[in-house]
Amino acid sequence: MIVQYLKQNFHRDKPTRLLKILLILDLLFIIGHIASALLWYFEMGEFSNFLVTQDGGYPEIFQYLKYLAIVLLVAMYIAEIKKFDYLPWLVLFFFLFVDDAFLLHERSGRFFAETFGLKPVLGLRAADLGELAYAALMGIITLGLLLWFYLKGSKVVKNTFLDIFILFSILLFFAIGVDMIHQVFEENYIAYALIALIEDGGEMIALSFLVWYFYFIVSVPTAERKFLYTYFLPKRKHKS
Repeated sequence: MIVQYLKQNFHRDKPTRLLKILLILDLLFIIGHIASALLWYFEMGEFSNFLVTQDGGYPEIFQYLKYLAIVLLVAMYIAEIKKFDYLPWLVLFFFLFVDDAFLLHERSGRFFAETFGLKPVLGLRAADLGELAYAALMGIITLGLLLWFYLKGSKVVKNTFLDIFILFSILLFFAIGVDMIHQVFEENYIAYALIALIEDGGEMIALSFLVWYFYFIVSVPTAERKFLYTYFLPKRKHKS
């Protein structure tokens, strides 16, 4: 199992302790979201700042801190190894912080929708399609930059890039994939609220794992480092 693999190959006191703290805080915010949503539903008070879906709420501020932590960790690592191999990840996560903090994806989604005259389709609003177009454009630019640094990198750099990409893909799954499903159920309050919680809660947990992994990179010498992607490689059968 993946949990056992992580315990065997990635357990280091400080990174593991940090991951546990982040996941506990994520869980507390998710529980706080559920409690706040129930209180609001029964008209027992206003607790919107505790909702994980609230722009500028406490959970979102916690996400901002994670993005900035990753930027700081990557900057520290670049300074330590005196190479710019991981610079595109620093740029990417700083951009994601700015995008989240200033709602660039939502504004760009509306811009694309209006500029290209996009129409609603398959339950998705024109603005949702605009956000997909924006994500695709940013994805192509980012992927090109990452690929260029990947091809130039050493074997360790390539392996590390693969690991980060696996964790980042999980973040994208919730941020883009679940978000699109979320919009389809806009007319169904319960489904809409549940999927919104899965989307934002999943993003929180995925980002916590990314913070943990970058801290793992900084904390563990290259010679002792293991790689996540090897877990997904076909297991070789030993000949008797």
